[in-house]
Amino acid sequence: MKDYIKGYIFKVDVDVKLPQPYFKLFVRTRIAILKALGLKVKKIYWSETERGYHFWFVAFSRNNLSDLDKCYIQFLLGDDHNRTNYNLIRCKFGYFKEFNCLFSSKEEVEIKCI
Repeated sequence: MKDYIKGYIFKVDVDVKLPQPYFKLFVRTRIAILKALGLKVKKIYWSETERGYHFWFVAFSRNNLSDLDKCYIQFLLGDDHNRTNYNLIRCKFGYFKEFNCLFSSKEEVEIKCI
């Protein structure tokens, strides 16, 4: 892990409820995607929502990633398409860091670690 210099949190909104075997498969395939992109997964957190799940993938990279890179990686991880469109607009105007959120309002949720 010493070669991995920079840590990132990728936030993914999935609006589908998955049965347990597919939930595990979803997580494993996200790890594979991050690995294919040259990232090393450190931790994965998730929370169940009314429509599906919110995921936070903590991963490290050997390279610095731009806001646009992070936005596209979240999309490749399965992030909601509408959220991706909003985040691309935010990237264009330099507001990605401030508005890359999963919750539209502050709410108390149970967050689990995988």
